Amino acid sequence: MSDVPRESSGARAEDSILSDQAAMNSTTVRQWAMYSSHRQQIEKLITPASPCGRICVLGAGNCNDLDLPWLTQMYSQSHLVDLDVGSLASAVERQKPSRAASICLWAPFDLSGIGDALRNWRQAPPSDDQILKCIERIANCTTQRPWEMERFDVVVSPCVLSQILISARQSIGATHRLYPALRDALLADHLKMVYRSIKPGGRAVIVIDLASTEDFGSTAGIEEDQLPDLMRSLIARKKCFNALTPAALSQAAREHLKITAPTFTAPWLWHLGLAKSFLVFAMVVS
Repeated sequence: MSDVPRESSGARAEDSILSDQAAMNSTTVRQWAMYSSHRQQIEKLITPASPCGRICVLGAGNCNDLDLPWLTQMYSQSHLVDLDVGSLASAVERQKPSRAASICLWAPFDLSGIGDALRNWRQAPPSDDQILKCIERIANCTTQRPWEMERFDVVVSPCVLSQILISARQSIGATHRLYPALRDALLADHLKMVYRSIKPGGRAVIVIDLASTEDFGSTAGIEEDQLPDLMRSLIARKKCFNALTPAALSQAAREHLKITAPTFTAPWLWHLGLAKSFLVFAMVVS
């Protein structure tokens, strides 16, 4: 390992995509304290039986949901993947882990694989043929991302999947007849990418932000033991990300990973600033 975190040598994404991601990361960079309980929930899911092994975090961003000093004590190597190399490097500098040399930065990498197209479609609506070609490109992609060849004890996707699907929805519209096919292709690709990155006996932790206070109102007065009932109610009323419910993810895991019984955690609240919170849970597969 190098003495400093290293950046990957992969091909750079379009500058416009990088700018979008950097702008998004900048909105939460100062919210370290607000992420505390969310960070602790993720740590519970990725704490190894003994300090060793290798972990990979997909879409690590500005690392507000990762305590890097803790992470580098728990794992011999920590690999962080994101589109925005500036946010990754700033997070390492800001948190100053004593074992920074054990951190590898893989950036810039677009986890959707079609970020350039999605952004362009917001400026000029695509034809059906363009969308179908993109779906085919996602479904038939056999190229391994560089970090997939490393293979890890634990791979974490911390609320990245919803960002990818929202980007697709914003680009062509939720009512577009091809949106479900594009959404499902991106979902399958992400699950396969995560699963391919774990070594035999390893585990993947896919954290999902299922709904926000825009869907269920204020979190005031909601106790932790009431969250499962809230989650069931939101799913029943379709006041959530319907493609990312436990039932939908179970079906996708069976179809694309050949996993019949993924594990789902109880939900928790992730506070994003003072005005917005998310109802979050995780799917764990091994």
